[in-house]
Amino acid sequence: MEKFCSQCGSKLNEGAMFCPNCGSAVNQNNIQNQANNQQKQNNYNQPNYNNGAQMGMQKTNGLAVAGFVCSLVGLFVFPLILGILSVCFSVAGKRRIEAFNEKGKGLATAGLIIGIIDIIWWVCCLILASAGIALFSRYFTF
Repeated sequence: MEKFCSQCGSKLNEGAMFCPNCGSAVNQNNIQNQANNQQKQNNYNQPNYNNGAQMGMQKTNGLAVAGFVCSLVGLFVFPLILGILSVCFSVAGKRRIEAFNEKGKGLATAGLIIGIIDIIWWVCCLILASAGIALFSRYFTF
């Protein structure tokens, strides 16, 4: 393990009592602290894939993703149920994103907007179906 002077940072020879560059006395405690710092530096440079937050990566909020997926599926299947779920998931996701500094704000916003469109789509279909039934029963009697 290499040792360096605590005053000027020059490399020290093994067993040196004084720095060959600046002449300051070599303190064994400083050398031990440098060794500990070097070990910490080596550990810091090692990748740690256990926790992405330690590496500065933010995770995407799961509620925002669920809200977005429900809203897209709701355009084609069960628009009222999935629209309501989408709005709930998206609102909860937006709150968690702000509270925990997570990613996915755009997904949550899109899920919220498309979820509202799902609900409006269901209401429009219901109105058109009712009007169609009323029109049909007016011209055709059983």
